[in-house]
Amino acid sequence: MFGALSTVTATYVVKSLSVLITVGVLCQATDEGNLFSYLQAWTLADVDTLADSVNPKNEEEMLTECGVVDDPELLPRVFGGHVARPDQYPWMAYLSSGFLNSNGEEFDYFLRCGGSLISNRHVLTAAHCVRNRNDEFKLNRVIIRLGAYNLVEHNPWEKNYEIYPQDVIVHHQYDPESLFNDISVIRLPENTQFKENIRPICLPFNYVMDKYEDEGESVKAAGWGTTNPYSYGRRSDVLKVSEETLLSKRACSKRIGVNNFNIDTEICTTYSYHGGITCKGDSGGPLMTIKKYTPYSTKAFVIGVTSHEPAIELELSCGTGYPSVYTDVSAYLEWILEIMEE
Repeated sequence: MFGALSTVTATYVVKSLSVLITVGVLCQATDEGNLFSYLQAWTLADVDTLADSVNPKNEEEMLTECGVVDDPELLPRVFGGHVARPDQYPWMAYLSSGFLNSNGEEFDYFLRCGGSLISNRHVLTAAHCVRNRNDEFKLNRVIIRLGAYNLVEHNPWEKNYEIYPQDVIVHHQYDPESLFNDISVIRLPENTQFKENIRPICLPFNYVMDKYEDEGESVKAAGWGTTNPYSYGRRSDVLKVSEETLLSKRACSKRIGVNNFNIDTEICTTYSYHGGITCKGDSGGPLMTIKKYTPYSTKAFVIGVTSHEPAIELELSCGTGYPSVYTDVSAYLEWILEIMEE
């Protein structure tokens, strides 16, 4: 999907303070039997200060748990399309954020968003999903559903958490007006037991993002957002997935405007030939690259967090030609890993 690779990719587990961290690393290998036996020291330079050790004994476990995709050829759509299969994207989290009014009373105002499970204790989402845009209302709690698929059905295999503000970390440079640095990490109160429908997605490092500088690459987004321009805000009850086309950052800046797009910390996509684009209700969910990881497996990496739709801000419907904007996860890797270390 993303062109031939001249190197072999591998995933290792960095374990520190009993926190499971999903890390992508790059290694050179000529002997298939030694695929996970070594890596060049420079590949972990970015995380050496954040982890005590790399434990290669866990690679078999990691290959089972991180970014597993059953059938990458299925391309159902978020906006105006088909539903995903249950368990197809087991890192998806559904968030419902409740707020307090100025009198400190619970206010009937909720933000409903998506998120990505990135470890057994952490969910990645957008900052605007847990902070009111004009800061008029204060976050009271966040209800998180892991393993969710159909929102009108509460299945016994789902895991539900009620999270309070002290466990929600919003990026310190988040700007609610421009939506720059629109990223947040939610810390779960306990370790999550991974199962078939609850698993983490892999975090990307620079070698992954380097593959997305060319315009036209195919990526995917997932969420429970609006499914057609005539639904008047009605959102999908079941998880949907879109295939979108990644634009170069220069093209994003040109089409969205230099004052509305941060070339260093954002990425954008446009409507794919196959159909699909994110819309209302998809905020916080992952933008994913799904690629062949080994000859026998496929992996998913979260490369973006759904942030906003310029078309909606211009009072246009989704899918009218304006790109969708995502927070670039690779720009915040150090910040994310520091939170996971705490």
